[in-house]
Parts: sequence; structure tokens; C-alpha cells
Amino acid sequence: GRGAAALEPRLLRGSEALNVRSAGVSGEHGVLVTRGGRTFSWGEGRGGRLGNGSAAPTSGAGPARVEVLDDRRAEQLSCGSHHSVVLTQEGEVFTWGDDQAACGLLGHGIPGVPLLSGRAVGAQSARDTEGGRGGEEGLRLAEGDAPAVNISWLPKRVERWPAGAGPVCFVACGSWHTAAITEAGSLFTWGCGFRGRLGHGGAGSDEGRPRLVSALSGKRVTHVACGEWHTAAVVDTEAYSAGEGEQAVVSPLFTWGWGTRGSLGYAPDGSGGSSGAQMSPRAVPGIFFDTSQLRQVSCGEGHTAALDVDGGAYVSGRLGGACESEVFARVGGPLRWERVSQIASGGHHLAALTASGRCYTWGAGKDGQLGHREAADSAEPQEVARLAGRVVLQVSCGETSTAAVCEYRSLEAQTEFREKIEATKEMFAAASTAAMRRKAGAAAGAAGGGSGGGGGDSSDG
Repeated sequence: GRGAAALEPRLLRGSEALNVRSAGVSGEHGVLVTRGGRTFSWGEGRGGRLGNGSAAPTSGAGPARVEVLDDRRAEQLSCGSHHSVVLTQEGEVFTWGDDQAACGLLGHGIPGVPLLSGRAVGAQSARDTEGGRGGEEGLRLAEGDAPAVNISWLPKRVERWPAGAGPVCFVACGSWHTAAITEAGSLFTWGCGFRGRLGHGGAGSDEGRPRLVSALSGKRVTHVACGEWHTAAVVDTEAYSAGEGEQAVVSPLFTWGWGTRGSLGYAPDGSGGSSGAQMSPRAVPGIFFDTSQLRQVSCGEGHTAALDVDGGAYVSGRLGGACESEVFARVGGPLRWERVSQIASGGHHLAALTASGRCYTWGAGKDGQLGHREAADSAEPQEVARLAGRVVLQVSCGETSTAAVCEYRSLEAQTEFREKIEATKEMFAAASTAAMRRKAGAAAGAAGGGSGGGGGDSSDG
């Protein structure tokens, strides 16, 4: 990430003892979840980013436990620029951090807007009705709510979901908005609605609590990603068919929000009175993909990447000054023939993890986010040399940083591995030396034999 000392991957101090399952990074902080379900955070503490009640950074002390979540088993996490989200085994969603824009980023309401004011109550009732809950019930529940605040120093559960939403199975953070998928395949978004990020149509108003993306009702959403300005969702194409007015090829991907230079995979319709904005979900033409089934999607500041079920990766948009595409195109270079298992987007760079555990990065690299030992952009995927020889299990990207979780090796195992390597080198060196000696001996013998034969012939003559 940013800084000359981080032009290639470095071990996060203290993480080697945590048995990390997954990690997420953002501009100034990171969060990880262990295989035992514990949550840890590190980095800058301003604005409650660490979820430990303190504004102090962790400095070089390594990840600190998020103690409020000790009685919950964390399953998945996501980091935004100013906030974080953790999903528990029970399907509960916890958020913390700084709602700087007072847009409802944390899902606990819009800071500074009393819930019992006419505007707030009316808006809440309307949202409840659209989400499947009656306005009267919404009003009664709102009466017991405490006013939302800008900063949540400790993780707080997102409690106000439309009736029937069910447990959540996946969460995603953007810089200014948040998304969640339920086990039933419904998608909910909240936070800043400017230029259509939330996908609710209309003028793109902010949402302080989870609201159903009704345009995708009837489609089973399987994955979602939030970028700086836009959102993308993968749908199960086997669960619906193309109807009248839709493209002939069923699309597995929908995008919305503000998109220029191909970040949405098509030219937005400019709805909502905002140029370059797509205020509600729109299908990306399915002809751009080799298959009608996608596994994952990721979003950066000006690009979207997708991964199909066969391991093919696709990108549309701009990766800094490194590369640009107005529509989705399959990623080439060394990944053309590799089976990709995971993708991750930073602000202007991408990371891809292969089925064999190798990590590739490309795009903008001036802050060292590519890990290639130099502050330079890369137009094509390159393997992160520092991670070669390790099995990478998971990768994540922040705006100008990248994190990789690798297969754990104890100090003893690493020492044993190095000893085996050295022993193998010595064995090959010894074998090579012996072979050279035999070759030299054979050559000397041949030369000696030739000289002896020549002398005998001369004497006989």
C-alpha cells in the first residue's frame, strides 16, 4: 500500500498467531476474522474505524480484538473508507465507524434527523411499505428508536429490517453506502443515494436503514459489490428467464449508479436528472460473458470486474491510466489460461486469486498497491513475486492497498521447509560436482589413452 516501505507484501505483525480466515482493508484501517470467528482490527482509529471505542491507532502493535463481538461468531466482513460491517453466523449485521456525510451509512438511521419529525416518520413509513411492512407498524416501531449519531465507536447491530427479510448471508461496503443479501436472495441497500448508488430509482435520496432494491424482486441475488459511485449485483440466471423487453441472452449481472468510461458496462440513461447516472438496476448485455452464470463481482472507483463459474475474469471501465474498456472484456495475459477463484477491486487496481493459490495484480500502482516492488502501473496481470511459493487463500483491496491471507506455516514448518530446500540444493550441487569430476576424469582418460597409443605406433615405425 501507500509508502515506500510497502512496495511489496509484508507480514502483518501479530497475525501469524491468529489463524486468519479472511481480511478486508480500506484506506486507513483493516479488519480480519479468524477461523474461530473472532474479529480483530488495525490501523487508524479516528472516527471509530477500529470498533474498540478508541480513536488511537494500533501503530505497530498488530491487530486488536474487537471485544464487543466476542460473544458472536463472525462469518464475513467488509471494509469501507470510513466504516466496517461484520456478518455473524446467526445472520446478524453489525456496523461501526464514521457516517461523515450523515447519510445513514451505518444503517441505524440518518444522523441529525429526529425519527419522530414529520419528514422522517413519513419517509420511514414509505420505506417500510415498499419493503413489505405496513406504515402503521413502521410508525409504532420508530417511536422506540434512539436518534442516530454520526460516529459509532463500537459495533452496533442493524435492527430495523422490513418484515420477512430473513437472515443475511452476505454484506458489502462502498465508500458511502452498504449492501446486504438475505438467504432468500433479496438485496437491501442503505446510505448515500446520490446519483443512484442505492438502486431505488427516483431522485436518489439517502436511506438510513436497509431498504429493498425492488427492481430486482423476483430475481435471486447471489453476490453484490459496492464501489465509490456505483453498485453491481450477480443474479441466478436459472431462477428467471428473459421476458418481453429484455435482451435475448439472459444477463447474470446488473449495475447501477454513476458510471462513465464503461464502469457500468453500458451507457447509463441519465435518469434522475443526473448526467451519467443509472438510478435503478439495469442488466449488462449477457453477450459479453462466455457463460450465463457468474460467481462474483467487484467494484472500484471507475471499473467493475466479474468472475464466471468457469474461472474466467472480465473487466469493464478504467483502471487508472493503465487500461480502459467501455464494455466487459475477458482479462488476458497469464490469466487467460488460469482458472481464477476470486477477484478484488481497489480504487484503480485489481487483484485475482487463482485456483492454485497464486496472486496476480494489475492497474494503478503508484502507491505500491500492486506489490511488484516498484511504484508503477501495470496494464496486464502480473504475479506478486513476494507471494510466489505460498498458497494464497483470500485477497482483498482497499483504495490504494492490498491484503492477502496465505496458508499458515509455523516457524518450525518454515524452518523445516528451508532446511529441505537447502538440503536439496546441496544434493544437486554434490551430484553436479560428481558428474563434472566423472566427466573430467573420462576426458583425461581418453586423452591419456590417445597419447599412449600414438607413442606406441611411433616406436613400432
